[in-house]
Amino acid sequence: MKFDIIETILAAMPATRRQIEVRTGLPKTTVLRRVAQLHEAGWCHIGGWQGDHGSKFQPRFAAGQGADRLCKLKPLTPDEMQRRYREKARKTGAWELRLARLRAGYWAGRAVAEPKGWAAALFTAPRAKEAGRA
Repeated sequence: MKFDIIETILAAMPATRRQIEVRTGLPKTTVLRRVAQLHEAGWCHIGGWQGDHGSKFQPRFAAGQGADRLCKLKPLTPDEMQRRYREKARKTGAWELRLARLRAGYWAGRAVAEPKGWAAALFTAPRAKEAGRA
């Protein structure tokens, strides 16, 4: 049984662990453990790296012996991630909706303007009368 799983995994390479899961239909933990065992035994190696330049890159395993490749991909800076997010949001129209929600929340939390100065003296009751002292 173990050897069948190993053959299946090796046949699915070159691929990332997630791609191997999808191609073989094996559970995540099985693929994770078996690929780690194969890698330690020298039956497979890291042939490259794959990712979207976010924060995490996945190794692409290749069958056979070979030297592991180092990851030379660089993660995006927070400014670059924010710019990408805003560009996508502007294309879909989600950015304008987000700004409208923020503006509505800002104005909903504001107190109603009360008259001040001479207008307050003319149109509001004196504080002494409100407190019942007059």
